[in-house]
Amino acid sequence: MNINYLNNILTLGMLFLSTQLLSQTNINETDLSAEIASHQSTAIAKPFSFQQAVTKSKIRLVQLSPDGKHLFYITKETNGVALHLLDIKTDISKTLFHSTVLKRADWSTDGKILFLQGESYLAYIDPFAQNAKAQIFYRFNDKNEETFYGIDSSQEQQLLVSRKIITKNDSKPHQLVRINKEGGETILYADKIKIYDHLFDDSGKLSFIRQPDKQRHNIYLLNGKKKIFVFSCMVIDQCRMIKFNNATQELFILGFNDFNFRSLYSLNIQTKTIKLIHQDPMQIADLLSVNIDATTGEVIQLDYLSDRMRHYGLSDELDTQYQWLESQLVGNLYISSRKNGDNWLLKHTNAQLHHHKYYIYNIKTRKLKPILQQSRLAGQPISSEQLVTNIPISYSTSDGMAQHGYVMLPTGRNLSEVPLLTSIHGGPFSRVRGGYSPIQYLVNQGYAVFQPNFRSSTGYGLQYMLAGKEKFSTRVQQDIIDGINYLLNQGIGNKQKMGIFGHSFGGYSVLSLMASHPDMFVAGVATAPGTDLLDLLKTMDHKGINEYEGVPLKAALPILFADMQSQSVLNKIKSTSPRASWKGIKKPLLMWGGAKDERIPITHLRDFALKLKQAGQPIEFIEDKNTGHNPAKSDTITPKVMLYLISEYFNRYMKQTDTDSDIDLYLKRFRVY
Repeated sequence: MNINYLNNILTLGMLFLSTQLLSQTNINETDLSAEIASHQSTAIAKPFSFQQAVTKSKIRLVQLSPDGKHLFYITKETNGVALHLLDIKTDISKTLFHSTVLKRADWSTDGKILFLQGESYLAYIDPFAQNAKAQIFYRFNDKNEETFYGIDSSQEQQLLVSRKIITKNDSKPHQLVRINKEGGETILYADKIKIYDHLFDDSGKLSFIRQPDKQRHNIYLLNGKKKIFVFSCMVIDQCRMIKFNNATQELFILGFNDFNFRSLYSLNIQTKTIKLIHQDPMQIADLLSVNIDATTGEVIQLDYLSDRMRHYGLSDELDTQYQWLESQLVGNLYISSRKNGDNWLLKHTNAQLHHHKYYIYNIKTRKLKPILQQSRLAGQPISSEQLVTNIPISYSTSDGMAQHGYVMLPTGRNLSEVPLLTSIHGGPFSRVRGGYSPIQYLVNQGYAVFQPNFRSSTGYGLQYMLAGKEKFSTRVQQDIIDGINYLLNQGIGNKQKMGIFGHSFGGYSVLSLMASHPDMFVAGVATAPGTDLLDLLKTMDHKGINEYEGVPLKAALPILFADMQSQSVLNKIKSTSPRASWKGIKKPLLMWGGAKDERIPITHLRDFALKLKQAGQPIEFIEDKNTGHNPAKSDTITPKVMLYLISEYFNRYMKQTDTDSDIDLYLKRFRVY
């Protein structure tokens, strides 16, 4: 066992102990009095339908060319999609072609062609040609496992494919393959273990790779045919290699290492010295992403998501640019920055933007130019005036831990009298990001909606994420109750009209809270809920679900979930699960499950619902025979049904909800009782 891995384990132990310190953190709870006054004095928003709420933008993908002079964009059409090219200077757009099979597109490194990915092929097109036509140059071999791996940034017009040979016994079945637009291929590396990250040197030679073992992620230096171990990262830290400085022998990595927050740090591969390069200046959020300039190799952008997206550079000049942009556009900005050329591409999102907006930002003139407005409006987005802000909040839990979340408030109503719904995210190792969500429909109907990022949520550092270990049915659920009480104390919500809903782990929380607080909620909706976390995780590990880029889930369980060797700990977790406490559920409950769910066996939900039914408790159960854990991207009906079910179920006690023929047919087919 290497020293670096031992250090990781010791660090995790210290972090787990230091989660106790989180309860001593001083926090200024968000005062919502001004927001309450503002929302109450604003007129009631014009209603919109749940069908509108789930409608997606026509614009599916936008990408700026390497020189910043053009961009392509893909739009959803009646039959398939269309690929377009926009000249940024002239604002002239042309449609390149329509397709029913195009999945995505990418600029080549030199910006002269577009690589295209379909279900079973790779193609390219010269977007600047007079009569541009796509040419297929590679078809995926259905006898092997092949996936598009990305554009080869070290070559002008080549891409990468990850391949696994399955047609014969091969000691090195995993290959990383470079393919040019003529279909010629070069096997860059072959091994018995798959590559999940890589770096090229200046000559285009593969120099570093990252591969998993059964416990962690390992980084290797390639020297001829030799694979030399350099560094390892713990299972829950899929450390990403950013760049290598050959002069200083420093490898730049995005990850946790020994830090509480995900950071940018460098590793001297000779001395093994770690140096922190950048961390959230506010000490709240993990580093989300890093942008490297393709021409200079410089780190030019670091992105953090705390209450909103915040951007930093490693120079005052870049910092000034990001700060100015954030002052102009409220919400989250996704910025495609570069040093070559004058233009950056911005995607603007917030809770009041049903569909994203796009801008070109000229870094020399500091001018923002809206683009693709006609395509955006063709998707018929809900107007911003009908939507509300997603207010970021911070509050203290009953054990003193500082926590974060969001709340959406309806306008034109006495907020102390409105019904309060709590929407619980899945995971639990996930988070609410604060942008637009279809649940705005519920707010439009007059509900206040609370979205907590309880302990175990990601993005706020390791201590925050690990603070829920062994407490998913107890302390984590109390966090949600504490957040609700914080809002009630602020004057938001009628405590006699509260509901709760969630998907996956969010559904687990619904079952858990309705059992432990039987009189608190009027009703609950649990979609694809687990009923016993321990059984669920064992099932997922057995099926190879939720691997950490090749590292088995079971390696992460002692870190994230519980001491898997302690029978007393495991017994306590099982005894506090909804499967054990189901008799506490007394109020109306709606459950939805997908019969093809590989994570949560549908038999678990059937048994749970049947117990409640036989006990005479008010239970409704919908079993979708065609759906898995989540609706497929092509499934336009199920997301609409889910929103309808949530709304109708809570509205049943107050008002009627419109339906449509698709939903009526769906419910007739899949309602069990």
